[in-house]
Amino acid sequence: MTIESLFKEGIALSRRGRISSSPRLLVVSDPRASELVETLKAEGIAHLSQPIASPNKDNPQRDMAFLNGTIACLDGKTYYFIRGFGTDGSDLSMLVGQTEEKIDRNEGRSSIFRATGTVEDPFTLEVEEKPILVPTRKGEIDFEDPRNTYLPNENTFAQFQTVTYLYIDPKKRLKVGYKPVLYLSENLKIFRRQKTSGLWPMTKDWTMFPERVLDPHGNLAYASLFTTRLASQSKKNKKYRERYQERPGIWIAYSKDMLHWYGHKEILLPGDDEAKLGPGAAPIKTKEGWQALIHAVRIEERTGGEIRYITQAKHDDKTDQAKTDNRTRVYSAQSALLNLYRPSIVEKVSGDLVVPTYDWEMNDEYKIRHLMITGAMPALIMDGDTMGAIAAPYGAGDKHTGMLVLTPQYIRDSQHPVPKERLVQNTD
Repeated sequence: MTIESLFKEGIALSRRGRISSSPRLLVVSDPRASELVETLKAEGIAHLSQPIASPNKDNPQRDMAFLNGTIACLDGKTYYFIRGFGTDGSDLSMLVGQTEEKIDRNEGRSSIFRATGTVEDPFTLEVEEKPILVPTRKGEIDFEDPRNTYLPNENTFAQFQTVTYLYIDPKKRLKVGYKPVLYLSENLKIFRRQKTSGLWPMTKDWTMFPERVLDPHGNLAYASLFTTRLASQSKKNKKYRERYQERPGIWIAYSKDMLHWYGHKEILLPGDDEAKLGPGAAPIKTKEGWQALIHAVRIEERTGGEIRYITQAKHDDKTDQAKTDNRTRVYSAQSALLNLYRPSIVEKVSGDLVVPTYDWEMNDEYKIRHLMITGAMPALIMDGDTMGAIAAPYGAGDKHTGMLVLTPQYIRDSQHPVPKERLVQNTD
């Protein structure tokens, strides 16, 4: 079902007083919706002036940050799954395998909390005291940045997590890496971790399409978007690997059963002034194609009164700390239109849809201006008016969770054909 047909059906039902939030559609009748509706009419995009979720100094599991929430609806309730970052576990030092080397985790640990809103007020959250997902397996130390997708044909919710873990490199040194893991749930209360293959390590921001699409062989398959820094997975030439490490882009992969993943392919490269790209939320089906809300990262280096942009590889080089002190990472929300039948083909891309604006979207301590979409859901904004929009929670200032609301038309108007230099290959 496309977003247009979903909105049409929802508006018809709402006029008869028969609609409430469902796994496919969020109804917003919160008092704050009136402000959003007026702004949406004028500009096509709006975001709440205050975060919907913030750290809690009284809870050591989320007293440092409470950010990057994903959204889902079920049985008339709005659920958020949000990364809590806290000082709890600061004395952690793990041993992995045959090594006595320890790792210092004084900066804190991450886990996933569940929060609930109502149909009347989905922007005021009741947060559960304890996290719903915590790292418990050997070597795992953090859960980060969940991405949620509802699969209507299976009546199931799929949620990807990024897990930070410890491992021993070939020289017997203790290292920190990260990997995606998949959970499935029918009720958003019990999540079953799946045993998967083909989910690359050193990969983040996995998010899945809500229905099957055509894979490179013309077969129907599940599909996911992600970003990765694992250049060794590339079979391209040395020049490509070097560029790949410089500016990571957005990739796609496929699966017949959500367990075994194949066909990994990079489909969109960052722009000239961007250090990397990442998917933000489950793509939304439209008549034109799949709308994927993504994020771009720019790394600004200030030299005197001038600003220049640094590649990811240059920023990762720690040999010149004085230069990194002059650098700021800037996250902004963008979009990409993917082919409806073969989403490995990127039809259009936008510039910045929205950039960090409010004080709480900035973080001087970490030298970051941060607005990163991590969830999205079609929504009917209903406060004296009914209209189709997209509600998108986002990480803000690397510390809070905010809420954007934007219209499909605003996204379409912001997009343009993709420059050839940003496409690895435009066909499968």
